[in-house]
Amino acid sequence: MVSALSFSFREALANNGGGMNIRSNDPDKIGSLEGNTQSNMEDVANSVVNYIVGLLYFIAVVFTLWGGFQILTAGGDDDKVKKGKSTIIRGVIGLVVIFLASTLIRWIVSLFTGAATGN
Repeated sequence: MVSALSFSFREALANNGGGMNIRSNDPDKIGSLEGNTQSNMEDVANSVVNYIVGLLYFIAVVFTLWGGFQILTAGGDDDKVKKGKSTIIRGVIGLVVIFLASTLIRWIVSLFTGAATGN
């Protein structure tokens, strides 16, 4: 299994789609950046944004579920039910804000990466 993973990792590095040149017969070109580095920068930016947004979505969902748990364990106490409802509302608002912010960030990243390449 380890050899299969290392093989696929080597193949992924060798076929990296225009990033760092690791397969070259010319020693001066090994390690040089060739190809479309702008798309690589866009890929990195999108990966970072996707990671952060995914983490924020996870936190907001857990927050919303915590509100539901608060309501379920309220035992008829109106203050605890109100607190749970408030937590759920805040979690849903958080989900909407995360969606809008991630859409705006992706749009801004596409503007900067598209403007840099002249597209």
